[in-house]
Amino acid sequence: MAYQLALGPIPVLGTAAENAQDMERKGRGTRSILSLTQSAPRLHGEANPQAKLTAEQVRAIRERYVPRLVSMKSLADEYGVNATTIFYAVHQVTWSSTGRLGG
Repeated sequence: MAYQLALGPIPVLGTAAENAQDMERKGRGTRSILSLTQSAPRLHGEANPQAKLTAEQVRAIRERYVPRLVSMKSLADEYGVNATTIFYAVHQVTWSSTGRLGG
């Protein structure tokens, strides 16, 4: 509204199809974003800045976890993470290249 009051009507520079083509040409389209995410390097383990655990901690967790004796919740509390993080580590959804201690 302020733009229109100050400068007049908002100019329409092209049709929807022309704008979509211009967006893709300038690398602002969804295809461009998808190609960036697919070609971006994947950081695994401790190289990932969002990792909550170290490889050594994951090995220790896998050694210590015993269903119905040592719970994922207790391990999560001890390591300061969510129980889902422990579940993923124990079942190798994450940290799949990290083995057990001594192996």
